Amino acid sequence: MCLKLVTPEYAHKPWNRYREFLLFLEQRQVSRVLLLYKDRRFGCLSRAAAVLIYHFGHLTEFLSQNPHINNRLACFVREVMELPYLKVVLVVFACLGVHVVEHFYARTIEKDATHTQLRKFYKGLHTGLGEPISDNYTTFTTPEYPVVSDKLFSSVKKTYTEEVLNSVSDVAAENLDEVKKLTDLMQPHLQTVLARQRRDDGIDEETFPMDYPVSEQASNIDDTPVHNIGMERQCGKVDYRLKKLGTLNAVSRSIILQKSQELRDGQIPSFRGFKAAAQAKREVELNWSKLMKANDSRVGQTRNRRWLKERRGRDMMDTLKSRGGPFTDSVGS
Repeated sequence: MCLKLVTPEYAHKPWNRYREFLLFLEQRQVSRVLLLYKDRRFGCLSRAAAVLIYHFGHLTEFLSQNPHINNRLACFVREVMELPYLKVVLVVFACLGVHVVEHFYARTIEKDATHTQLRKFYKGLHTGLGEPISDNYTTFTTPEYPVVSDKLFSSVKKTYTEEVLNSVSDVAAENLDEVKKLTDLMQPHLQTVLARQRRDDGIDEETFPMDYPVSEQASNIDDTPVHNIGMERQCGKVDYRLKKLGTLNAVSRSIILQKSQELRDGQIPSFRGFKAAAQAKREVELNWSKLMKANDSRVGQTRNRRWLKERRGRDMMDTLKSRGGPFTDSVGS
């Protein structure tokens, strides 16, 4: 949210100050490290946290030297950046992105990954999230979890850039105890979310038993690739590519051809995975119908009471008119 004030993505907006901030950085010979939110569909929060740490001092100085920038977003950014615990939270999210989020994203949509490889990766990541973090967690010298390869870890560090990670490490060193406490507090919750999301891989069968085991969905889990539209949709890539390019790559074509072959062969696809969602939708519609009927009944009763009250008034007026008097039409007639 703070970066939206100076991000190039919203430079056309009247409340954005990207050009002024860019000139401010050039005058101080500071490297421009900003990101486009539209290019980071997955892991945007952790990457934005790391970039904000890098530009934290620059953005604070920029706003203090330009008090005339007083739109609603700028005032809100000033208040947020004065929060005492903000840097600790930003460091924790940045570290989670480098050690967890980016690797989960890369492995999930890897073209050559198989069900067996992903199951091993998810279980290793699930086990690692249950352990306290090491001393190298905030220095980014080695991967925190054994299932993450050195090659993948190096590529992730390269995308974040060395100067940004150095800024994160410096801020983490100043608040190391708080960073460790907050990370150790969050990791069990991440562990639970991972086990629930990948429950069909059997990560934690005691807490989240498998509904539709992967071994039953694929005939050969050791050789079956899992790079498909479903995985990419979970990571937000399909909708983004459709909006950007208007087409999908050969992965979608192969799936369509496969389903077409199944239809020609007379095979009926399985929709077991949609049963719970369809039942929930049916219950929502039923509850909504009952609510509307009850509401219509209450409205009808209110309307009937008003009509009866008005009818009594008219009957009383007719009675008074029939008896005659100085203020009725019967006198004039």
